[in-house]
Amino acid sequence: MLMNKKNWINEKKKIWDVEKCDNYDQGIGEYAKARDTKIITELLKGEKGKLLDIPCGSGRFTEAMQKIGFEVISADYSEDMISSTQKKYNTPSVRADIYNLPFKDKSINNIMVIRLIFHYPEPREIIRELKRVTKKDGVIILNTLNKYSIRWPVESVLKLVKGKKKGSIWLASMKEFTKLIEEEGLKVEKIKSAYILPTRAYNYLPKIIIRLVDLVEKIFPNQLKVVTFWKIRT
Repeated sequence: MLMNKKNWINEKKKIWDVEKCDNYDQGIGEYAKARDTKIITELLKGEKGKLLDIPCGSGRFTEAMQKIGFEVISADYSEDMISSTQKKYNTPSVRADIYNLPFKDKSINNIMVIRLIFHYPEPREIIRELKRVTKKDGVIILNTLNKYSIRWPVESVLKLVKGKKKGSIWLASMKEFTKLIEEEGLKVEKIKSAYILPTRAYNYLPKIIIRLVDLVEKIFPNQLKVVTFWKIRT
């Protein structure tokens, strides 16, 4: 059965609460980290001011965002993540629940939410909370997993092998997510889709194979790529 939405959220919070930097850093890999950073940087081009990074994790994007001029505020549900990022990058840091952000209405210029949305059920409440704290004409950068990509069958197999409960990862088509954003009175300004394989897979591929995969990706339809990054204007 599909996991109850409230239970799903609570289970995720328990995981984030004890998440450690060492485990977190092992997941994405250097290829995906570099590529994500490049895409995020392109989407934020021309923006300025404060940038709320939630979840900040181990600060994988912090230095790059500081270098292009943002005043980064690091936020996470994990105390270990917050402590680590603050020590490394000297950022203002705060423990924060994505459903109840500890910021005033219309107080942040830009918000970056990377690799979080798809861990929760249909994220309308998250979008509304992000909209609440973002200034008028501000920007929200986030990413989603595409329903029609290879990630869907991979996730289905993982559920069978590992015994995961159905609903552990949320996937949506680009059309569905665009509709959700527009229903909440926001505007999709720019999108960038990437990866034809799950991002962790790139950790294990030789560089020559990655180059070949990248060439194929250039002619791959966006809706079939694994991840879509969104620049949303309030």
